[in-house]
Amino acid sequence: GVSYVWVRFFIMSTPDAMIGYPGGTWAAIPKALAQYVLWMVWPSFIHPTMPDDIFLAAPSWMRLDVLASLGLVALLLLSAFIWRKKYPAYFFGVCWFFIALLPVIPLSRNYIAARYLYIPSFGFFAVLYGLFAANGRFVHVVGILVVLIYSSLSLLSHFAYRNNITLFDEIILSQPENAMAHSALGYAYSRREDYGTASGEYRVALGLDPDWAADWAALGDCTNRRGYEKAALPLLKKAVSLDPNAVRIHEDHGAS
Repeated sequence: GVSYVWVRFFIMSTPDAMIGYPGGTWAAIPKALAQYVLWMVWPSFIHPTMPDDIFLAAPSWMRLDVLASLGLVALLLLSAFIWRKKYPAYFFGVCWFFIALLPVIPLSRNYIAARYLYIPSFGFFAVLYGLFAANGRFVHVVGILVVLIYSSLSLLSHFAYRNNITLFDEIILSQPENAMAHSALGYAYSRREDYGTASGEYRVALGLDPDWAADWAALGDCTNRRGYEKAALPLLKKAVSLDPNAVRIHEDHGAS
């Protein structure tokens, strides 16, 4: 137990990443925890949420989705406490799952990702064992079904994670108004030197968030690389007007 706490909370902690996503409300955390639970129950269509994802928007603790998420988490914890003697594996699994997520809770205000479930997932399988171990006939059946279902879903998820383009296409499919996802997709296309497609994604992102200086700079850079120097200049000036302290934006502006 001591070794696990040391590894999980000190070696694997990511304080810089947690500081990197400011602005989210703490009311978003129950929604994030509930989403982690749902991902474990049915790991389909799993992808990272972006920092501006409307899914994690929770301006108030009194929102219905926040209250429902709180209810789900509370129900799991309460049932684990009540059944701690009858189903000790279930109790252990629930506690393990949520304790293992503690280091990323501050980050969960704005960002959740499946990779944070690697260690907590052991708790989920302990829960399954605790619920079905009482009847030995079903343990093996459940085990086989879990392996088949999760293996199949993992193979399906592989198609979305082949590269950044397929990943952000997948995110946009479920979150078409996510400006950061469009921006990230534009960047992925620009890395492939497909500046025309990249420009289109940056324009969509700016249509959703017109005050994003980095995207104005990226759009100007793509426009410049396509050979439209005069059209790129006002785009880069717009970027500088929004963020005069961004070094990369100044460099792009000077290059044109």
